Amino acid sequence: MGCGTGRLAELLARRGHRVLGIDMSAAMLVAAAARAPGRLVRADIAHLPLPDAVADAAIAVATLEFTEAAAALTELVRITRPGGRIVVVALNPRRPWGLLDRPGRRTPYSTATFLTRGDLRHLGRRHGRTRLQGRLFTAARPGFLHHLEPLAALLGRGAPWPGAVQVLVIDKPA
Repeated sequence: MGCGTGRLAELLARRGHRVLGIDMSAAMLVAAAARAPGRLVRADIAHLPLPDAVADAAIAVATLEFTEAAAALTELVRITRPGGRIVVVALNPRRPWGLLDRPGRRTPYSTATFLTRGDLRHLGRRHGRTRLQGRLFTAARPGFLHHLEPLAALLGRGAPWPGAVQVLVIDKPA
């Protein structure tokens, strides 16, 4: 959900998974079409045009921030089969990058409602067994920062709260 330019959809499809990318933005779907042809749908994450329990897993990356989070998560749970998994990756504006870069001042982030770790825990616990992890990674720019990626990943495991993203995993009961 919120497939954007289709990088994740392409990666999962190359690994043999059947993938359906969903996004509200027609422009993003045009960009994604080159990576995931025939596997894209324009739809609102809070009103998915899919039957109940159709997916083994549902993934939303930087999407709940731009919609009504509880309704969107309920839809992800609805379309996921019993025993399936829901993964939500939420941006963390309190991380060092968020404080320095101030994404809340730029489009599309200026319209976002950022979720705290507590918000994510609360939303997830309604739907099954949850795990919440912080992930710290380096920025693509400037180019030399990617060399710090192993150190950033290690720091992110040790101190999850400043992670660049918060990863909520929900295991739906069987």
